[in-house]
Amino acid sequence: MKLPKAPPVVSDINVTPMVDVMLVLLIIFMVITPMLSKGVNVTMV
Repeated sequence: MKLPKAPPVVSDINVTPMVDVMLVLLIIFMVITPMLSKGVNVTMV
């Protein structure tokens, strides 16, 4: 008696979530970078 073969496992990586995360990080860095060059003056008492 032959056992049925299991279907082959497909191990493709879904890159869509990774692209979404990279775009969000890129936008965050693009917004934060100009703020770093300006700086904020803080007076310490």
